[in-house]
Amino acid sequence: MTAVLGLFLVMAVVATVGVIYMSPSLSSARLENANRHAPLYDVNDKLIEEGQAYQRVRMDDLPRHVPMAFVAVEDKSFYNHGGISYGRVGKAAYRNIQAGRAKEGASTISQQLIKNTHLSHEKTMTRKIKEASLARKLESRYEKDQILEMYLNAVYFGNGVYGLEGAAQYYFDRPAAKLSPHEAAALAGLLRGPGYYDPHTHPQRFSERASFVLFLMWGQGHITEAEYDAAKKEEIVVAPKRTRLMAPSAYGYRAAAMAQAAGILGKGQSEISAAGYKIFTYQDVKAQERMNRTITAGSYHVVDVSGNTADAAAVLADVHGGVRAAYYSSPVLIGARRNFASAMKPLLVYAPAVEMGVVSPATYINDTPYAAGDFHPRNHDGVHRGPVTVRESVVHSHNIPAARVLDYVGVDRACDVARRMGALPAHGKEGVHMSLGVTEAGTSFDELLAGYCVIANGGTRVAPSFVRHITDRNGNVVWRHMQTQERVVGADTAFLVTDMLRDTVKHGTARKLNSVSNVAAKTGTAERGGAETNTDATCVAYTAEDVLVVWHGNASMRVENDLPRGGTGGGVTAFVARDIIRESKASGWKVPDTVAKMEFDIIEAKDGKMKLANEMTPNAERGRDYFAMRHAPREVSGRHKEPKPAKLDGKIADTGVPAVWFTTRPYQSYEIYKRDGKSEKLQEVINGDGSEYTYMDKNAKPKGSAEYFVISKVVGSSEAMQSERSNTVKLFTGPAINPESKAVVAKKRDSGKLWFF
Repeated sequence: MTAVLGLFLVMAVVATVGVIYMSPSLSSARLENANRHAPLYDVNDKLIEEGQAYQRVRMDDLPRHVPMAFVAVEDKSFYNHGGISYGRVGKAAYRNIQAGRAKEGASTISQQLIKNTHLSHEKTMTRKIKEASLARKLESRYEKDQILEMYLNAVYFGNGVYGLEGAAQYYFDRPAAKLSPHEAAALAGLLRGPGYYDPHTHPQRFSERASFVLFLMWGQGHITEAEYDAAKKEEIVVAPKRTRLMAPSAYGYRAAAMAQAAGILGKGQSEISAAGYKIFTYQDVKAQERMNRTITAGSYHVVDVSGNTADAAAVLADVHGGVRAAYYSSPVLIGARRNFASAMKPLLVYAPAVEMGVVSPATYINDTPYAAGDFHPRNHDGVHRGPVTVRESVVHSHNIPAARVLDYVGVDRACDVARRMGALPAHGKEGVHMSLGVTEAGTSFDELLAGYCVIANGGTRVAPSFVRHITDRNGNVVWRHMQTQERVVGADTAFLVTDMLRDTVKHGTARKLNSVSNVAAKTGTAERGGAETNTDATCVAYTAEDVLVVWHGNASMRVENDLPRGGTGGGVTAFVARDIIRESKASGWKVPDTVAKMEFDIIEAKDGKMKLANEMTPNAERGRDYFAMRHAPREVSGRHKEPKPAKLDGKIADTGVPAVWFTTRPYQSYEIYKRDGKSEKLQEVINGDGSEYTYMDKNAKPKGSAEYFVISKVVGSSEAMQSERSNTVKLFTGPAINPESKAVVAKKRDSGKLWFF
């Protein structure tokens, strides 16, 4: 046992050393130029101004109580440790063990600076080891006041504000050098939860937090008792909320564009600025302003279960992937991987199934209880509807039919198609849960956007991009966003999926967009397992020019920040999508090039022919629908045929019981009647499958006679639709009938029709 423990410790040490060795080197440019960006230009090559959010402060210009407010609440031993506070680590570990979860962190100011400038925000042991290693290097290279200055210029204060100077200007309308002790305490208190303590939406929390930090400042000796008493009496006046901090761009677009440019060039954002690069984007200033105005409108205010303003995001791109506008209420949403739930079904289930010819919109799927291992999907309303078409399943977002379709297609084959569309990462093992939009690693906004751009663009692959091109300091183009013409699904697949999603707008889950012409949409709502709350509400809408994603949800994933169960993708989120799309159409925006796209209104059924010749043909039977000619069905579904009369036969069984039997047909119902003076309905058989059905009349009178017949109808047909009556069989009963006889159970056999399941 001792040897095993020793080996484990050695392996842990080796792994830790390896992580430290592989850590990125300390970058002075990233530290000293945090939030200093390279110049960005909009779609018209006009400079996107940074605004006041990115102004920097110098420690020499600040009164001592200002930086000490941050030291008091974030790292009281800042001037005494070498980058890591081992006492805080032990204390945090003890409290986390008591709570049974990661409740409290132990990062020093040095570690926080490293995380904000060098590393991701993922909560992993690997990141913490790298963070600690780089914090030690940071402390060996810089003085404490230098580290604190860089920290104050890097931290996030909410509402799109990075850095102390921007926060002082935004919240108090004054420079950081003029902040009072109480105002400094208030800003320092924001860092723990900028949304939770936002003074505009939660003034009481903001005030109580400021008082707490002020008390810490006095208790740690950063202000005198007289200063503390005076500060307590000071009334803090918060500047009115401004919806546009940076003119003319929302901070979210800038942050996302810079993050993408950093990935393209393989450099930190501050290094890009120092090297003289220029970033040219697809941003449409007017579209951005309209988006900001709509998603922040009071009439569309979304709150979480704690009464806080819910997180929100929106991304608008042309069908070739050029992102025209983007809004993120929190920086963590940029690059976040979420559960978009049913909004993913068209990409992960139905587009692959249509592309491979497994289904068409008219294919019937059995909406009956289904299980695959421990996966037991249920429809949102708990109802089983029997046979439903693929179109109906998409329009009303039924879960069980989606699971059956994916099961029949095969997860691996569906993943291949979804990956070609850019809707799934290249690697990862998926399962049948994917039928509900749940993927192993979650889905990014870019992946969701990419998949729908493919459908809106007629099946051609699209790589969404904020960046058009990048030039170096000499004006040479070093990278350009290329629009491909690689076909990843057929134009017929794109049309069929779009046509079903247009019906989703007309009378399905996205019907709040019905007032907008020529739009297709899909909604999705992710529930938290075991709780009556939701974590994600999504609406994706697209036209022949634009693709839009709108999202409300819980960026932190803390239970207290969930949406109430009524917060769905088909609710306020769909209203926001409607208004953004409506204004986008009204603006007269046109796709800026001539790459072929799917015009929604060029394909209409007329006299049984299609304007898009030879690619598609409508089903000519009742229940007309489209299917692709390359996957034309071999026979027409019985559902679309007139009911056929049953051929009834019968005899008196050995027990003396009258028995009648007939052969059933798929998607027909059969009502069995007896007439012995008056007609009596005995039984109904729904959804025959080609097998023989036998009925034995245990209630027949001895020494009597009765006539039997069957009425046939199409399953789900209205009363006004035609029904067919079978022949009549008359049977005479014997002297005695065995009361123990039982009705014969119908035997089922495979119908042999591949499209029925």
